[in-house]
Amino acid sequence: MNRLSRILSNPRKHLSFSYIVNKVIGERLFVIWRKLSPIIPSDYLFLKVYYRLAIGRNLNLKNPKTFTEKIQWLKLHNTDLLYSKIVDKYQVREIVASKIGEEYLVPLLGVYNSFDEIDINQLPNQFALKTTHDSGTVCVCKDKSTFNLNQYKKKFTDALSRNYFFYSREYPYKNAIPRIVAEEFLLTDTPELGLIDYKFFCFNGEPKFLMLVTDRGLETRNDFFDLEFNPMKVKSGFSPKSEFEILKPQNFEKMVQIAKLLAQSLVFIRIDLYNINGKIYFGEFTFHHNGGLTQFDTKEEDLKWGELIKLHNE
Repeated sequence: MNRLSRILSNPRKHLSFSYIVNKVIGERLFVIWRKLSPIIPSDYLFLKVYYRLAIGRNLNLKNPKTFTEKIQWLKLHNTDLLYSKIVDKYQVREIVASKIGEEYLVPLLGVYNSFDEIDINQLPNQFALKTTHDSGTVCVCKDKSTFNLNQYKKKFTDALSRNYFFYSREYPYKNAIPRIVAEEFLLTDTPELGLIDYKFFCFNGEPKFLMLVTDRGLETRNDFFDLEFNPMKVKSGFSPKSEFEILKPQNFEKMVQIAKLLAQSLVFIRIDLYNINGKIYFGEFTFHHNGGLTQFDTKEEDLKWGELIKLHNE
């Protein structure tokens, strides 16, 4: 759901004609500005305009207070070359294995420098493909007998030719190596919810709460829980909550422990994990949640999240 769709579906806002027109214009300008990113030399300038068009407020980088402001600040300062390996879905495997063990990695089936290198005959009946250097370029094969690999060629080839850094100036992606990995397909044990993605929000090395993403591919749902697995009321432009009850995994405390181990020494990081029949798998690291453009309903909620991030200059 894009920003305009969220606005139109939110009955709590008064939608005057001028308000809607301004949002439509802002949405279009945002898309244009992002396309111009590769020819804009200044990260600072790009983010100032990017933030203004998306959030509707001026970006304070000298003294950031809100969550969305601090994420933009971190984009300018998360320049450690190690971070490029952390966001790389292939290279990160070695880092995760060294921290928590190989048993938490989704089994790897292959790694390719181009789409044409993929030999589907060498892959099992079910598998998942994803690019290593960006976000969202994924396809899933549930049955090779009905799967047409070539329909994804353009999608993956185009993705391999792009530097994801220019999408929103997330520095860790600037030096990520564009490749494709094939991984084992994870069978969900919650068919009514789909594969549950447990996203732990970690601030200065400490997990504080998590977002559960369910029903991917249908109508994505987001539910927030604290570390005791109590539901949280989060007022922001996230997708609606699940219609089904979500049960606390029996080894949930182990998931929290893993998130904490992986988040050590990082100012802010989102640690994504899966849990299938008690088997925990690592998903990915995300340094800048939603590109720092989380659509909070109020600035107060944005400030509340922002207080959890302690920047090195504070």
